[in-house]
This record gives sequence, C-alpha cells and structure tokens, in this order.
Amino acid sequence: MQDVHDRPRTLFLFNSIRFLSEEEVCGGRNIPEFMGKPCVFSDSGRPPFGSHAPDGSNLISNGDFETPTCVIREVGKLGEWAEDIGIGFTEKYPNRPVYLCLQMFLLILVDP
Repeated sequence: MQDVHDRPRTLFLFNSIRFLSEEEVCGGRNIPEFMGKPCVFSDSGRPPFGSHAPDGSNLISNGDFETPTCVIREVGKLGEWAEDIGIGFTEKYPNRPVYLCLQMFLLILVDP
C-alpha cells in the first residue's frame, strides 16, 4: 500500500456546501450515519488504495494515479457536476473526473 504522503488527496462533493476532506468523510467526523466511526470501506479512516478493487477487478485509473479501491465508477467531470449541485472551486479542476464510491458519495482526487 502507498504511503499516505504519496497518494492523492480525496475531496468529497456535497450539495451547496464546500468540499469535505477524506478525514471528514472517511474518518466519519461529518457523516451522521457513521456515528463518529470511520467508513467501513476505509483504511483506518483514510481512502483505501491498493492494486485491486474489493470485487477483485482492476482499479479505475484517471491517467495520473489510481482511484481508491472503494470507487465504483466515474460519473462525469467536475465542471459538469458543479452547476448541477451548486458548488464552487471548479476553476482549478474543471476536467477532473468525479467518482462515485461504495457509500454513494461523489468525490474527486487532487494532486498530493
């Protein structure tokens, strides 16, 4: 498994609010349903990175780095989603892929 400092930072998208960090979502701090506990698909409260997805298939790659193993699929580009869900912060990453994770959250990966 990659070192925490070598992997991309994960940001989660939510309607009409800022992006939430991987620590806030995967660590369970801002997700009431998690009751303060880390996501069951996380690696000690961090997005899990590895060579294969939970179903044994190869991971999705965005060309620069692999996605976390909890990603189900790519669902579009950040610039497309920004208008639909009312978020900002898209100028820097308008073509960044948006992914859906096993918890049905939308996320993007940004450079470390």
